[in-house]
Amino acid sequence: MESHVPFSGLVRMKYLPTCPFPPTHWWAYQMSTNAPIDRDELYIKQTYRNRFVISAVNGTVSLSIPVNSTKGVKTSISEIRISDHRWVNSYLTTIRSAYGRSAYFEHYFEELTVILRKKHTHLIDLNIESIEWAAKKLKMVTPSIAESPEPNTGDSADFRNLFEPNSPLPELPSYPQVFMDRHPFEPGLSVMDVLFNMGPKAIDYLLLKSFR
Repeated sequence: MESHVPFSGLVRMKYLPTCPFPPTHWWAYQMSTNAPIDRDELYIKQTYRNRFVISAVNGTVSLSIPVNSTKGVKTSISEIRISDHRWVNSYLTTIRSAYGRSAYFEHYFEELTVILRKKHTHLIDLNIESIEWAAKKLKMVTPSIAESPEPNTGDSADFRNLFEPNSPLPELPSYPQVFMDRHPFEPGLSVMDVLFNMGPKAIDYLLLKSFR
């Protein structure tokens, strides 16, 4: 049986990690609890902190931002550097292929392109800019940055530990997606998925009572 994480059981947590174009449940947690962002946490590899997931013709695609190796040294995410920018054109092509037929593609793709084409030196700058952009498109207050956040102890109820690729998703309602004629609804994708598909109504989706 698929495991789900209820939003109501996680209200104790205060912080969210930074992610590029965070997934829909990241926004749902933030709207439910007004959790601020921890931009100084230790970087955790193989998580959503440097990747976002979209829905394409053959299923979901995970797009990872390449970063310099920390060589096993615990490093603040604010110090993680993007290793190169050769991926940008390929990722933009993938996004265009995935969402070119979506209802609101023309409303968002150009601005998204500007963000990805910026040669951000540090991952945190790309992550924060993508969050600020999405918040503006959703017409919501930009999530605040935590000042002197408590350290992450690894507690499973800590929001910062919920954004690994294999973490269980909360139960999410469906919305129209481009390839639903080929694939069942894919929950927990990047916020760009719900924006491209629902446009101004994306905020209504994220504010559904089932997210409370």
